[in-house]
Amino acid sequence: MKLSDIRKDGNYYSAWKALHQSDGIQAIKDGVMIAPKDIQVDLEAFCPHSCEFCSYRNVNWQDHGMDFDEPGKRVAGETGLPKELALQLPQQMHEAGIPSIELTGGGEPMVYPYISEFLQELGKYPIELAIVTNGGSLNENLRSQLKNLKWIRFSADAITAKTHSQVHRVPESVFDVVQKNIKGVVSKQFQDCKVGISFVITEHNYHEIEGAAAFYKDLGVDNIRYTFTYDPEGKGALSPEIIRHAERAMNNARALQDEDFKVFGTMRRLEFYSQPNTDFHFCGYQFFTWAIGYDGVVYPCCIMKYHKGYAMGDLRTESLKEIVNSDRRQRFIESFDVEDCKSCWLRDKNQFVEYLLTDSPQHVNFV
Repeated sequence: MKLSDIRKDGNYYSAWKALHQSDGIQAIKDGVMIAPKDIQVDLEAFCPHSCEFCSYRNVNWQDHGMDFDEPGKRVAGETGLPKELALQLPQQMHEAGIPSIELTGGGEPMVYPYISEFLQELGKYPIELAIVTNGGSLNENLRSQLKNLKWIRFSADAITAKTHSQVHRVPESVFDVVQKNIKGVVSKQFQDCKVGISFVITEHNYHEIEGAAAFYKDLGVDNIRYTFTYDPEGKGALSPEIIRHAERAMNNARALQDEDFKVFGTMRRLEFYSQPNTDFHFCGYQFFTWAIGYDGVVYPCCIMKYHKGYAMGDLRTESLKEIVNSDRRQRFIESFDVEDCKSCWLRDKNQFVEYLLTDSPQHVNFV
């Protein structure tokens, strides 16, 4: 065993990245407001897919659901972030010192009416880009406009057209379009970019868990991430038998890992969905990552997005830089209680930040 054996690839989902934000950790200790390192943005509230696991369509666990229209009935431009606000974001990020952006959902970012103009504006700044997409609309024209792309995750969730249709509730023909667009991204070979697949396990696709690793590895992607439907009961909307099958299949899928392909996924995600937030006491994550809704409101994370009482700022009335140092944000942090939040699936990140903020950890010699 040598230090040279350590490989840098494969740790991009690590919960310990805050260790590399020592200046930010010290600033938090000193009570200094810092700009986040990343913002997750819902450009769009509409999605042409209607995935069975979609948290935003399942409003039962939210105080405020997304204003989704039914697929095919959307009026262009009426469900997303106002164009003026969207096109101001890159400059505002640059001025506030925020180095990366994640285009996610909410809705499907690639169907945002002004996505092309937004990507062109974003490309003017040294901002790192990440995308979460269902892949159905990421055509060649849009792919050509992606600059400084660091990672992209396709919500594929299947390896056959029939299963994809059942899970995403779209025509079977959409599956081939998604596969074509995934191949298009892989072949483009964006520099320093990781291409990943998301596979949310449901009652309709669990039989394809193990096969998905081989299928997408052959397609040339860098990783696959297995996860579960958000379910406050901690069952992922699955039967005990399917949960046991999922664990075995995920373990088998890990056998395909090598230097060029990684498999992510943990059964603990089910625990996180139902576990009360009593194993950490400080939300450090919100200092490093913000969520911005299609309503222009800034939230502390994607979990509490669109929930009443969790707004830290509003882009309709203030800039990102103003929000960073605002009294409203300061009051929000001071009154924040993690036990009031939904069960946190980011708890491992919060636990680690909390550890880094501890001045005198106990028993440090017992490594």
